[in-house]
Amino acid sequence: MAVYDVSVITQSSTQRMRSLSGVTLNSTNAPAQTVSTEVTAATANGSDWYTGVWADWCLVYDLLYLMGKSLDLQRTYGRGLVYGGESAKTSYTTGALNDKGLFYGSTNTNNQPLKVLGMENFWGVRYKRIAGLLTTTSSIMVKMTRGTYDGSTASDYNTTGTGYLNFGTPVNNNGYVTKMTADNVMGYKVTSFSGASTTYYCDYGYYYKPSSGTYYAMVGGFASSSSSYALYFGFAVYLRTGPSNLDWSFGGSLSCKP
Repeated sequence: MAVYDVSVITQSSTQRMRSLSGVTLNSTNAPAQTVSTEVTAATANGSDWYTGVWADWCLVYDLLYLMGKSLDLQRTYGRGLVYGGESAKTSYTTGALNDKGLFYGSTNTNNQPLKVLGMENFWGVRYKRIAGLLTTTSSIMVKMTRGTYDGSTASDYNTTGTGYLNFGTPVNNNGYVTKMTADNVMGYKVTSFSGASTTYYCDYGYYYKPSSGTYYAMVGGFASSSSSYALYFGFAVYLRTGPSNLDWSFGGSLSCKP
């Protein structure tokens, strides 16, 4: 998984997605892109590479809940850089926490970056758009691996859910997460939104089905322009944006599976 918020560099006329220290996340280095463009830039690094994937995020959440002995990630590891709007993202330079160890964060301020398991801004700055989880007009579709090792029939990730595993109808709601189911085949599935920032999972989710096309998963949260959103993030899963949508508040990430 990427240590830093990813940037896009051009080598030999080819755009490549990289996880690099010392890069300012402005519109040149970290532009708003479609999922298709992000995947092209990630896989330009080689056949082992892809954008971030749902299975990895589920594993990290598992570890953080267990290690912190709490479902309240922001009060355990840090709130993250979740306030400040677009300027907070475009002025951030990766590697700011290089000297801070594997875990670092503030539990009482909304404008400080954080690090968990050595990864900078696992939540905050901007949503990470990831492969393997999406909603169609009727279903939650999940794919945990490239290839068909997970029981799916799709040989690779896609933006339509074709060949993915079907895990029922989205709850078509948003709010602080109250209940989830979890297993090795689909990871986490939110089933109820009636909690608060201090109860149950303490983080926010949007699980919607589109009127057409698909909604592609984003995780982690961003530097909102409103402080009222500051405690939404951590586990935060956002399924309300199509794969062709563009905005400064979300972008790709990287994974490599040799």
